[in-house]
Amino acid sequence: IKTSFYFFKLFINLSTKSNCAGFIFFLASSREKKAPLSTSGIFIFLPFLLLVPVIHFVPHKRNLFPAFSFFRPKNIPELKQKFGLYDQQPIILILSGGNGMIDITTSTEHILRSFSATTVIAVAGKGNTEVLAKLQQLDPRDCSYRVFEFIDDIDEWMAVSSVIVTKPGGLTISEILYLKKPLLMINPIPGQEEQNADFITAHNYGRLVTDTSELPGLITQILHNPDFLNTPPDLPNPNETILSY
Repeated sequence: IKTSFYFFKLFINLSTKSNCAGFIFFLASSREKKAPLSTSGIFIFLPFLLLVPVIHFVPHKRNLFPAFSFFRPKNIPELKQKFGLYDQQPIILILSGGNGMIDITTSTEHILRSFSATTVIAVAGKGNTEVLAKLQQLDPRDCSYRVFEFIDDIDEWMAVSSVIVTKPGGLTISEILYLKKPLLMINPIPGQEEQNADFITAHNYGRLVTDTSELPGLITQILHNPDFLNTPPDLPNPNETILSY
């Protein structure tokens, strides 16, 4: 999961033309991205593998230090009780990105129409009042339905979710992969998010959905077939890896 590799290619091209000395360290976020850096022969650098740091900032607490909340153990039954969620119901979390970069109304409507005895949580994104209003007007039918503009404790909501639907932004899907949650990706931004989606689908950690009417069928398969998607492997805490250098 990464910033677009094309961004790094631009630096490679500029550095070659200007005879720059190059980088000492080049951060690669997966083994697939480390390989071409190691064999490029353009720079004298020390490429090494790092995962994207999973950091959750808590601005309402008015401190400047990140809370590494994704790495804290989660008691799922206690969290469900905290949020007033039905313990036995599947929970589908639909995210539009932190700043509400996509409209998730149609995706949410398809899901609400197709499920019963299910909790559906839709997050419009900070400041996205237009999408928030549209989500609030949807008929929940037989679902338990909640709509938020923004969620501070997103790590806890992700932890209790059965399936997460979102666009493949780098930090968001890194957090989802760390929590080992089934992922359905929608509306990738051309460039790096498309490449993120390619990485996820290549490893079968999630699926890219180009037609949102297909979401209910894919969610049903995920809920009823534990082997439908692969589970990401256990990896070292990337924050500790970075701080060790």
